[in-house]
Amino acid sequence: MRLFVAAALSPEVRRGLEEAQQELRSAAAAVRWVRVEGIHLTLRFLGDVDEGKRAPLVAALKAVRGQAFEAAVRGIGFFPNPRRPRVVWAGVEEPTGRLAALQRGVEEAVVRLGFEPEERGEFHPHLTLGRLGDPKRTGRLGEAAQAMEKREFGAFRVPAFQLFRSELRPDGARYSVLDTFPLEGGEG
Repeated sequence: MRLFVAAALSPEVRRGLEEAQQELRSAAAAVRWVRVEGIHLTLRFLGDVDEGKRAPLVAALKAVRGQAFEAAVRGIGFFPNPRRPRVVWAGVEEPTGRLAALQRGVEEAVVRLGFEPEERGEFHPHLTLGRLGDPKRTGRLGEAAQAMEKREFGAFRVPAFQLFRSELRPDGARYSVLDTFPLEGGEG
């Protein structure tokens, strides 16, 4: 089963991102847009995991300590860069360092279980909005994204993080929560 560790978003943020996708959609036809209900803050993608590893994974994630936090979603950008865009994203800002500490804790926990360390380098919190199949067919996407460079899409509270299952289907990926891991101060 395909698994990843992530945090859920607020309805306010989802509405803001849906509006942004609608505006960007008219600027470039070559983008495969993520369903708004499937947008989440990924802490660690795990890939295909044997069912037998699920229990040790859950135990390792339960041991991750962190504090609840608030994050803001602001601006649109591209990976790897605006000249060769492959991924369209919205930025996530969390100034206290709690998000970065949580991501490091999750990374350390899964590496101890035998997962390969993340190779992408420094963690850049973001929400994937879409993927470009052909980075040369960007249309007016760069201009549209630049107009949203400082736009605020709302804030969300992260009282817990989740282990998700991803099922790839012809009509797009479907996600389901397998387990939830509360953070300190996350009640209520």
